[in-house]
Amino acid sequence: MRETSINAYRQIKADGLLSKARLDVYEILYDHGPMTAGEVFQIMRKERIGHSVVKGSVCARLTELNQMGCVNERPTRECKLTGKTAIVWALTNGLPQKVVRPKSKDQIIEELTRDNDELEEKVGYLTKYLKKAIRLVEKLDAKKVNFILMDVQGYFPKFEYKRK
Repeated sequence: MRETSINAYRQIKADGLLSKARLDVYEILYDHGPMTAGEVFQIMRKERIGHSVVKGSVCARLTELNQMGCVNERPTRECKLTGKTAIVWALTNGLPQKVVRPKSKDQIIEELTRDNDELEEKVGYLTKYLKKAIRLVEKLDAKKVNFILMDVQGYFPKFEYKRK
């Protein structure tokens, strides 16, 4: 095992960077080297957790550790427990990184609704002041209005205003 992996393990353990369930899976890979989820599960049942461990939980912890950058997938091989072709998991020399979870559909809808409400409020505000500005412009004499309109059209070529 590389020195960097050993240092990562020591820091993870000393600083409590992983939950107990994740650390249990991580330590098995640390102690036994690369293996499949089934093999990790088998060792956890024998050595660590007793009979209460569920294979699905081991798979979930391996996926989380992978997302955090602590383990990675290696080429598949036959699992010693199941006899089926399975992913082999191995430690990296990385420390756990925070995983940014994608937003749920409800969270996205809530954010978009809030943003839409804010935009509608701003549009209402701008419309109110634009109407006020138009009333002020209409009170000006024709020469001043034409001068202002030429200036506005210089900045906004598609702006058209027809005096009533």
